[in-house]
Amino acid sequence: MDEAKIGWKNNIQSDNTELNLEVTELDLKEYIKEEQFSLRLNTETDELLASDHDIDVYSVLFVDAKVL
Repeated sequence: MDEAKIGWKNNIQSDNTELNLEVTELDLKEYIKEEQFSLRLNTETDELLASDHDIDVYSVLFVDAKVL
């Protein structure tokens, strides 16, 4: 399946430790029905990063499913 942008955040303050993204209304049903799917994070900065940064991602997905 094609990659799709589902969330973003612009103009982040340097002292932020948590981000809540703006999200699209894109229906992810076909992605979630797959055996597996990947989330990719892309970042851009205007500062020089002199050390590694660990990023923990917590995702919340609402799935409305009917049990047969």
